[in-house]
Amino acid sequence: MPFFAFLDHATKRLRAGMIFALIAVLSLALLSACAEGSDVEAGAAEASQSSESSPAADAMTAPAAESETMAPGRNSEDSKDSKGQGKAEETEQGRAGGSTHGTALAMLDELKVKGRAPKIGYDADLFKWRSDADHNGCDTRNDVLRRDLRDITLKAGTKGCVVIAGDLNDKYKGETYAFDRDPSNIDIDHIIARSNAWQTGAAKFDEETLKEFGNDPLNLLAVSSSLNRQTCGYCIKCRNTSVI
Repeated sequence: MPFFAFLDHATKRLRAGMIFALIAVLSLALLSACAEGSDVEAGAAEASQSSESSPAADAMTAPAAESETMAPGRNSEDSKDSKGQGKAEETEQGRAGGSTHGTALAMLDELKVKGRAPKIGYDADLFKWRSDADHNGCDTRNDVLRRDLRDITLKAGTKGCVVIAGDLNDKYKGETYAFDRDPSNIDIDHIIARSNAWQTGAAKFDEETLKEFGNDPLNLLAVSSSLNRQTCGYCIKCRNTSVI
């Protein structure tokens, strides 16, 4: 082969190789670009999923954070309530134990006592004592005897009203008396005497109020007649007590 022919043939082969190499390089570049594009799309998809899932994750974590935030508030409120209860208990204890011995008597001494009015117009019958004030079919005297006596005996035919026997524990003298209806050794005492009531306000009562006062069981007590009929037989009668 002549030299020039060989050179021409080699040049053609070199050009063909260079073209082939260029094509290979371009192919590799295209493949690399496609791979990078897919990675970018994948990264964008992951970023999108991350951004979309972030609110949900925040929503899931928000209650926990809120509960952690609220817990101290509840604890503080509970502690305030417990402190308030403790103070209330201390206050109640202070009130219960705050009064000293003799306070009531000291306060009693500070009360103003109204002087007695004249006894003008007084009549014990105005109080209608021993009437059936509560309309139970029995007079007030027998109502009190049934209340204050023990082991009582009732008179037949009186519908359980009239007391004919029983034992009395005298509240004033602290002794026991056997009730015998014939000599009437048991009296019904008006703790606040009707005359005292009249002089300290009852004179202003109307007829019905006088009757209620004269037969009020809270102001009546079965007692020994021997003591009741003595002048100031019971200390309670010596007190200047006003009814209003």
